[in-house]
Amino acid sequence: MTVSAHPYIQLDQEPLTTPPQSTLCHGVLFVLDHEALLKLLALKHQGQTLTFTDEFNLAWRQYVLFRKRNWPQASLSFLLRYEGINVLKTQIGLDGDVLHQMVADLLTSPSLYQQLAEIQGWFIGQLLAQLPWRQRKYGLSCLAWPLAIAFVLISVILSWSTLMTQPLLFILVPIALGLLGWGLQALLRQWQAPLKRWLLSQVLCGRFARGDRLRSWGLRCLHYL
Repeated sequence: MTVSAHPYIQLDQEPLTTPPQSTLCHGVLFVLDHEALLKLLALKHQGQTLTFTDEFNLAWRQYVLFRKRNWPQASLSFLLRYEGINVLKTQIGLDGDVLHQMVADLLTSPSLYQQLAEIQGWFIGQLLAQLPWRQRKYGLSCLAWPLAIAFVLISVILSWSTLMTQPLLFILVPIALGLLGWGLQALLRQWQAPLKRWLLSQVLCGRFARGDRLRSWGLRCLHYL
């Protein structure tokens, strides 16, 4: 069983009116009340996981990789808001440094602090699990059959006069379609990993890193490959 992360995990984004970015992400915001806290702790202890939308994962990866003006990200910020009050903030540097801050009122309630720290750590773990680009079941290979059909149709059209004089050749059409579709699937699967590596290099420091739209397009392609 999975639970949507949307009500509890949000990106703290600021709309910008000037290029190169349309939004600036300041970090991740965790929003909880007491009822949600108890519910999520129970889900965590049951071994359940949170689900994230594709759009969230795209924005989350972009925040992890880049900060303002397309510079590489230096640290990740996580802020927990409980009952409308910011109570815990964790700053994780990509060099390994961790800064953890909490409001003084939590010092008088160690059990609540332990619960909040536990759920925040679980949230962060769920977020980090979204970062790897998972191997899609189909990916590029889903293009194999449309391409095979297109190639066979073009070949039939170009050789129509010959096929009309020798109708038995039509028997070869489904055979050619099956072989071509199978071969294209195998070929596209081989291309998938090199293509993803090339796209990532372009997003980080290549042509797609020159602007927000190109970078977003590159990240989107990586997500769906």
